[in-house]
Amino acid sequence: MRNADQVFEQDPTDHDAGPLSENARVLGDLTEVCVGAGGRDDHRKGRLQRRGGRSAQRCAKRKRRLRDREHAHQTGPYLGVAFVYGAEEFNDDGVVKSSLGAAGFVGWRIIPHVAAELRYTAFDGFDIQASNGEAEVDGYAVTLNAKVYPITTRIQPFVVLGVGGVHLESKTRLNDGRRFQGQESDAVFRFGAGGDLPLGENLTLNLEAAYLAPTDDLSDFSIKEPSTGLTYRF
Repeated sequence: MRNADQVFEQDPTDHDAGPLSENARVLGDLTEVCVGAGGRDDHRKGRLQRRGGRSAQRCAKRKRRLRDREHAHQTGPYLGVAFVYGAEEFNDDGVVKSSLGAAGFVGWRIIPHVAAELRYTAFDGFDIQASNGEAEVDGYAVTLNAKVYPITTRIQPFVVLGVGGVHLESKTRLNDGRRFQGQESDAVFRFGAGGDLPLGENLTLNLEAAYLAPTDDLSDFSIKEPSTGLTYRF
């Protein structure tokens, strides 16, 4: 019979030392396996995270586009200003220099496809050169317009039709030195087309080409009205 010292004294290099040594070896093998598997899991996790990050970015961009599209067609009030180039269509024998001008407008997007707009446009300096003298024509037009947006996309094409009044003032100087001044107001029709491009949640760039067709005594003084401006939506 062995004593207690003999029971616990074992050669540490002995592979048949007992169940404790075998368990330690198995645990070591399992540790290596787990560490390797953990490394592979970390690699897969990294790839998933990168894919998830790209997916999140795509989702964020898609959400921004949808939000911009929805906001672009949001109903409610707006106002804006525009730079106008007045290209004359005067029925006159003289040579006419086109005018520069400006416009201001307020409106209400009633539904996503329709807006009502009140527009004021001022023209400065239609210069007319004729064989017997020269003249300068200034004026303005005020129109109530309906704008129709046929499709609901981020870039918003529209057609416009309006009616209102136009007022023109002329200063004439003949070659013999005589001078005349005159003014006339008549009804005017306005129609055209254009597009709105949202620049942010509230700001929009608008491009428009319109035609002013006065009636009665001013029917010979039609004006083409291309313009570009900015609109602020509330």
